[in-house]
Amino acid sequence: MIDKEYTELNKADSLNRLAFLAQLWKDRANDESLDTYERRRAEEYPFTICIITSGDLASLELSMTKAKQLIRESWHRMEREVEQYEESENWVSAVPTMSFSLSMYGLMWLSARLDKTPSPELQAKWDAIEATRREQFPTIYEEEE
Repeated sequence: MIDKEYTELNKADSLNRLAFLAQLWKDRANDESLDTYERRRAEEYPFTICIITSGDLASLELSMTKAKQLIRESWHRMEREVEQYEESENWVSAVPTMSFSLSMYGLMWLSARLDKTPSPELQAKWDAIEATRREQFPTIYEEEE
């Protein structure tokens, strides 16, 4: 079984991970160490690159060329956003990450995001808002616990 997830911290590693996962899936069809069912699954299901759009949450399939272009553009965008967060006094850090998740059916999900750490002042504001929500809507929060 091959459900694997990887997180990369720069553009070059992201591009290499994409190529690695594509080759990994292609090689599974001939891997004698796998059972027949897993080898057959690798033959029957093509390697597919998917993303989810942020606006309407639609799932899109990308070609390898478009995926590489998207990775480059995403890293460029995230690097610009990191600079904006670093200039703001509300954030301690912002780390761009790109995640790759390969399913046992050759479906690879690609996700780019900034992992942000709020400043103590901003975190205190968020905690106060959360406390107010719990106080005003106790039934909603009781159901979650």
